[in-house]
Amino acid sequence: MSTSNYVPKLSTRGVHEGAPTFFRACCFEAKHGGASSYAHPGWHLAGALGSQIPPDIEVHDWADEVETLRDLLADDDGEGVWKWFKQHYPRCFALIPSRRRDQFIEGVRRAFEEGRVEV
Repeated sequence: MSTSNYVPKLSTRGVHEGAPTFFRACCFEAKHGGASSYAHPGWHLAGALGSQIPPDIEVHDWADEVETLRDLLADDDGEGVWKWFKQHYPRCFALIPSRRRDQFIEGVRRAFEEGRVEV
C-alpha cells in the first residue's frame, strides 16, 4: 500500500447516519467465523454506494466523492480508501476490527475491479 496524502474533509456533509442491515449481517458472519472474511462486507458496501447515499448530500456531490474513492483505488491507496469509508460511513466502521481493515479493503478493491464502485 502506498503512503497517502489523503486528508479527510473536516465537513460532516456526506456522512451516512447508520449501518445498513446487509452490512451488519455480513460483519456478523465474518466475526463469528462464517465462510467469508471482512472482505465480504467491503465488497457489498462498495457495490451499494448508489443506494447508500448519505442523506445530507446531493447526488452529483456524492458522485464526486465516489470518484475520489475510485481514484484512491486506482492509485492502490489502501490507507486513503480506509479513511474515505471511515469518513462517510463511521457507524459501519464500529463493526470492523482495525486488525481486519486489510480484508475490508481487499473486498472494496475486488468490487472496484468488477466495476461495481459507482453511484
